Amino acid sequence: MPKDKPFNDKYVNELVTGKANDHMEAKAIAIKSIAQADCPVLHNNLRSSAAINKIGTKIYISFGDGISRKYSVRQHEDITLHHKVGHAKFLQNAFLKYTSGMKKK
Repeated sequence: MPKDKPFNDKYVNELVTGKANDHMEAKAIAIKSIAQADCPVLHNNLRSSAAINKIGTKIYISFGDGISRKYSVRQHEDITLHHKVGHAKFLQNAFLKYTSGMKKK
């Protein structure tokens, strides 16, 4: 934001919903792709349920929908499960892997 202008909600909103939002959506697509590759596979239903949803200025990555929501949470959270393909924490690990080099401000 230019230093000579006072704080302006509209200006900040334009930044977030404009190019910055496009940039964050591209990052979400990359994270989703990594998570899908690490996602446990039995019949490919969990991988194919991956979705990106934009609500306002927020972007959400999710796996599992409807009745498979509980299944997807268990597959992600239960580290005692052993999978032939993929592993638990697939979304969390993808996020950490993709953002590990980013600087915090």
